[in-house]
Amino acid sequence: MPSDRLCKPIDPYRQQHPVFSRPYPLQEYTLCIRPLCVSTDIELVYSWLSHQLGTHSWQEGGPKPELMQCYIDMLKSDYSQSFLCLMDEQPVCQVDVGKAIFNEVFMYIDTQDNDYVFRMIISPEVELRNAYVNIVRTLLEYFFSFREVGRVLTCLPANDDWINHLLESAGLAYLDTRRTIYGVVNLYGCVSPS
Repeated sequence: MPSDRLCKPIDPYRQQHPVFSRPYPLQEYTLCIRPLCVSTDIELVYSWLSHQLGTHSWQEGGPKPELMQCYIDMLKSDYSQSFLCLMDEQPVCQVDVGKAIFNEVFMYIDTQDNDYVFRMIISPEVELRNAYVNIVRTLLEYFFSFREVGRVLTCLPANDDWINHLLESAGLAYLDTRRTIYGVVNLYGCVSPS
C-alpha cells in the first residue's frame, strides 16, 4: 500500500515511472497508471480532446497553452493530480483527480475532506465495451490504495445511457442528476472498500 498521498507535487516536465499496474490475464493486457508528463503527453491529450469535442478550433489556434498550464498547475499542486492510463504501454486514458473541496462538485453534493473527484478523457482508439470498465476499476483500486481517500466521485452527461451503464458496471453508484455549467449530468460515487 502506498504510504504517500494521492495528490502530491511532481515535476510536470519529467516522465515518471508507473505508480500502479493491474494485469487482466483473461483479456491479455495490463493496465498501468503513471503521472502525466506535459513534455511527452500534452499533444496526445490535446488530440483526444479535439476528437471528443469534435471541433477543429482546437487544431487552429485553440487553447493549447492554457490546457498545458492547467496540467502544469495540477501536477505542481498538493490537492490534484493528472495521470495517464496505459494498456500494455499504449496510452488509453487521461484522468484528473483531486480533492472534492477544490472541485465544483461540492456545489451539487455534500462533500467531506476525504472525498475525491475524477474525470477522464478516453482515447478514441479504445473500444469502450472491452476496456472502459477495467480502466475505471483500475483507477478506483489505485485511488483507494491511499488511506486518505474515503469516497470517489465523478459525473457523466445524463443523456449518454451507455457510458453511464458502463460506469455503474465498474462499481460506481448513481447519486443524483443535476444541471451544472457543463449541462445536465449524473453524479456517481464509490466508497472505500475498507
